[in-house]
Amino acid sequence: MNTKDQQRAIDLVNKGKNVFITGSGGVGKSWVIRQIADEKSILVAPTGVAAINIGGATCHSVFSPPFGLVASGDEYKVTTGARKLFGSGKVKRIIIDEVGMLRADYLDLIDKKLKHICHNKKPFGGIQVVVVGDFYQLEPIVSDDEMEYFREKYKSPFAFSAKSWNFDVVELTEVKRQSDITQINLLNAIRKDTDDSDVCLEQIIQMAKPYENCSETLHLCAYNNDSVKINKYWFSQIDQPAFTYTANYTDNWGKQQPVPEKVMVKRGSKVLICANDVSRQYVNGDRGVVVDYTPYSVIIELDSTGVLVEVKEHIWEKVKYSKVGSKIIKDVVGKFSQIPLRMGWAVSIHKSQGMTLDKAAIDVGKGCFGHGQLYVALSRIKDLTQLSFVRNIDIDNLIVREEVKEFYGHE
Repeated sequence: MNTKDQQRAIDLVNKGKNVFITGSGGVGKSWVIRQIADEKSILVAPTGVAAINIGGATCHSVFSPPFGLVASGDEYKVTTGARKLFGSGKVKRIIIDEVGMLRADYLDLIDKKLKHICHNKKPFGGIQVVVVGDFYQLEPIVSDDEMEYFREKYKSPFAFSAKSWNFDVVELTEVKRQSDITQINLLNAIRKDTDDSDVCLEQIIQMAKPYENCSETLHLCAYNNDSVKINKYWFSQIDQPAFTYTANYTDNWGKQQPVPEKVMVKRGSKVLICANDVSRQYVNGDRGVVVDYTPYSVIIELDSTGVLVEVKEHIWEKVKYSKVGSKIIKDVVGKFSQIPLRMGWAVSIHKSQGMTLDKAAIDVGKGCFGHGQLYVALSRIKDLTQLSFVRNIDIDNLIVREEVKEFYGHE
């Protein structure tokens, strides 16, 4: 059942407005995307994994921005495919998910390219644009070498600093992932880095259960190397033969893989499921133990319910939009097929974005290093009493960019 905020977002989109749909983790932003995407819409996202999650394409594949800083004249570098797609007048709506990771210069470039292609000086060439995401979560990447030049044009790397940023804003507020109002308020304080965020973090720490270093514990790690070490250790402790599933993928798939190219399992090993089952037996983020396996599937006992489920090969698609005749066609140009599993003793916080977890232990290692990193970790867990901390954690691990707080009016 949709909320009033979700319905307001849908109504604004249906009226043809350019809309920014935002909100904390677990408020149903993805649900709104599914309601507004139609045959005249194209879906894009800044990263390959984010694009795969919404069944869309990457911003790079559709708009061809440069890798690095945007230079003068880049708006005139338009592929034949983009010219046909957007110049036809058939694309009515562009939906950009995970806009929090889209750089300001890339949004401006998209605006300029669409104006050029459509011969129309209206924002984005007159094509409706809907952007979705949370700027309090993971941020865009601008290298140290680029930042000096970037700051000459933009106040921040975030898309809201773009000159083309002009959207009606709808903030979804009804959290569906957590149900306890006290916990929701504590997480919101961490997300926004409020004046009492240190007190709220202390309350979360007190609410958490003691850390237990055992094979039952799922670790959310700030550093990917730490998650790799933990998984290797516990996997080596199981005295069972290992079986390896090797992914099949097309040559043009690219570097960003939804799960490892080689997935290793043993009977008794912990695993994280990284895809949704069409029959809803399991969802992305479910954790369990391997009971048995065949060359074609893995039988897993889910931690949350104790139910046995059969996880088979999943196919992720890389898509490209094109215009054929009078229709917008979404062509599958690449495929990645693999058992949708990761080792389930540890996962990096970055890879956990989008997951909903029943319980976990947070390991910040040398300390959180990225904007929104701590909030992303905390907000994965449905019930904070099922959370634990590997080591002492303090408010220094809460990193929130001041420009984001200013944008949301949360200074």
